[in-house]
Amino acid sequence: MSVTITVAIGAMVIVSLILAIVGVFWATHESDTVSVERQARSARHAMEASVDELALQQETVAIWDRSVAELATVHPNVKWADENLGSWLHRVFGHDEVFVLDGFDRPIYASVLGKRVLIQRYATLSGDLSFLVKGLRGSVRGPNGRHDRNPGRPLHLESSVRTTPRTTHESHIMLVGGRPAAASAMLIQPGTPNYAKPVGGWPILVSVRYLDGGFLAELSSRQLISSPRFSRRSDRLASEHLVPLRAEGGRKSAISFGNRSFRGHASWESLFRSIS
Repeated sequence: MSVTITVAIGAMVIVSLILAIVGVFWATHESDTVSVERQARSARHAMEASVDELALQQETVAIWDRSVAELATVHPNVKWADENLGSWLHRVFGHDEVFVLDGFDRPIYASVLGKRVLIQRYATLSGDLSFLVKGLRGSVRGPNGRHDRNPGRPLHLESSVRTTPRTTHESHIMLVGGRPAAASAMLIQPGTPNYAKPVGGWPILVSVRYLDGGFLAELSSRQLISSPRFSRRSDRLASEHLVPLRAEGGRKSAISFGNRSFRGHASWESLFRSIS
């Protein structure tokens, strides 16, 4: 009798241990899944927010009587643009590339990392950036995207724009020169109604912030994502979790996350992919 009871009790203990192990494994798996999904949402939100922030930062200099006085003229003051637009937007907000187009969409100023460069730099990226300019000028009409503000068209139902109604801009997540970026084109207009009339159309301020540079360092720091990166390649590590995205402008993108335990804490590896 005692042998039978001992065996029965031993079997119950073994079953209990198995159930406990399974429970811990399931709870850990569910926790990992929830954490991965939360990290993916956070990264996607950060990317989307970067576009709205870019446009909001542009507004500080694009909707300004002084900008109009210096740039909406027959002879634009590019030296002033260098000091007050290109250099300032990079130094204060981290804009990687800044361009100014005149009222006829001709580039009159270009800067990279806050340093003035030859205006031919715009030509190397115009195949991508013209998408914004055409939308801004109305030559390619369509509904406002989530980050756009074009007068005469209702805001997107899921609009997240943070600019004031004084602005007119096309702002998107897109590939610029083959690199994932937040890009925005905004009309340079006066803050004072009827302040001046432009030569041709209003000049355009174009800003680009690449998402595979300093943005990733900020993402890693703020969202506790370790070693985030972008890639055009379709392969990914077994530990990574893929989250499809679509870059506005028709090109597909994806973001993938993986996770692995490290000293008892979740260490998230992320891979941002841009797939044409």
